[in-house]
Amino acid sequence: MSSGRFAALAVAFLIALPAQASSLFTYQIKNQLCLKGRDKPAVVVEALEDFKSIEVQLTRSDGRSMTLGPRAMKEGQTYEFGFSQEDGEFDYEGVIVGTYANDESYEIPIYFSVFVGGNLDMEVPRDQIDLGGEVLTIVLTRPAGRAELEVIGLDGVLAEEEYELSGEAPGTPINLEWNAPRGEVLKLMVRGYDKWGFYVQEDITPWSLEIPHDDVHFASGSHVIEETERPKLDKAFNTIMEKVEQYGAIVEIKLFIGGYTDTVDSRSYNQGLSERRARAIAGYFRERGFRMPVYYQGFGEDALALETNDEVDEIRNRRAVYLLAAWPPAPGKNFPRASWKKL
Repeated sequence: MSSGRFAALAVAFLIALPAQASSLFTYQIKNQLCLKGRDKPAVVVEALEDFKSIEVQLTRSDGRSMTLGPRAMKEGQTYEFGFSQEDGEFDYEGVIVGTYANDESYEIPIYFSVFVGGNLDMEVPRDQIDLGGEVLTIVLTRPAGRAELEVIGLDGVLAEEEYELSGEAPGTPINLEWNAPRGEVLKLMVRGYDKWGFYVQEDITPWSLEIPHDDVHFASGSHVIEETERPKLDKAFNTIMEKVEQYGAIVEIKLFIGGYTDTVDSRSYNQGLSERRARAIAGYFRERGFRMPVYYQGFGEDALALETNDEVDEIRNRRAVYLLAAWPPAPGKNFPRASWKKL
């Protein structure tokens, strides 16, 4: 499980209801929440008298019927009437029937539900986080109980929200809205609970910041940074470090360098040239003392700032993008692909 993500320990799946009692036997339901491939649900019965047989007759919410037992039991004896269930949640109703040696029988009603599935997990689709609209989506792998959200900015907590959910089925998209009228959103801390109270947490950092700069002018066909161009990179480096100082205590910052060309020469040649130039800029920032992760990628002529015909020498297309972010940028106009290489 990744950093910033937490879940209840697996041992907590072994839950049971408080014992239900009659004058003749008591029972409880064990493992109403079953870890797939590990636990089995069971009706646990304790006999308070001698019985020739005890059996459990159940009907499931999908109409399937089953009989567990019979089992002869002495006074004070406890027995687990276990059964199997496929993945999912089902309700059960039925009776526990105790039969004496003289064939006289006694029964009590029983009602419970069982869920079988894997570990509790939560997906927060990154492409469905809308900071402007103040909404995100979560998807839980078990029936939903509730959710909590903290919205963090430079000045601390911008919003705290709690959501009572309605047992939404596993895999159901659930929208969480918030209201943070002030401040820039840097981090979202989301906690999703299943209906039994177990939870999983995801810490999300959707923040990114493009660094304004003057583009380096390379000699034709070259990726060597000329001495006369270094002041441009030094100025950009100072801006980058100012932003690291401003945001670094809250955000896990990475630097992404994208390189681009105009349409002169072949598309394949420009792709390689743009990547070599992006790597050269990334290396320069590393040499200047940037110690956080640095990634680079070339996009050649596939993301033109100004659309032109082929073989057009356009300086505005010979550019680079310097982006500070916690995540790799999503594919879009500036970044048509996501194949970032770590320096």
